[in-house]
Amino acid sequence: MFLDAALKELSELTKSEGSRTQDELIRRLKVSLQTIKGPNEELPLLDQLDAAYKARHLTRLRLSGVKLDRDTLLQVASDSLLGVKLLDVEPELIESRAEALFKSSKVKAGDTLMIAGSKENIQILEAIARICISAGVNFMIDIENAKLTAALLNGSDQRGRHALANEKTLNHVMQPKVEARSAPASDVEFDQDATGFFYGR
Repeated sequence: MFLDAALKELSELTKSEGSRTQDELIRRLKVSLQTIKGPNEELPLLDQLDAAYKARHLTRLRLSGVKLDRDTLLQVASDSLLGVKLLDVEPELIESRAEALFKSSKVKAGDTLMIAGSKENIQILEAIARICISAGVNFMIDIENAKLTAALLNGSDQRGRHALANEKTLNHVMQPKVEARSAPASDVEFDQDATGFFYGR
């Protein structure tokens, strides 16, 4: 289900105007997602989550209206979950945390759960996704890169911030949610007005 949502987001993006580089990146990612969804593909779950993560980045970049030079855009598009530093904790602790978060949502088979958090916690988020699959629970993902979020909020105008806030609200209000977040790195700075608007503070 989360891959269907990512494909839908990218299809919507093709209807709006963007740079040639953005359009090409969106086209390539759509092809990649369609391949992943193919009947003969058995990609690891993390690879699937990574594809949806990249789709969400491109979606939010287009919605924000922020213009990036080609090199920066390619850097954003290449950001991946596959190289995230592993948490320095025992695997059992990750599994127990994921289980506790899943149980706290009180979802049952057939429900849809929003799994949200920072990319640094991908091990926990992936573990929650695996529990969902085992339990027959559909899920959506919203994995955040704090640096990109700061760049989009700080660089967008009021219209862009409205579009970003509407997208986040649409994805987060419709179903139960669990989150695993970390504090942003010390070099990430948010414009306070933009942050308050986006996060409803």
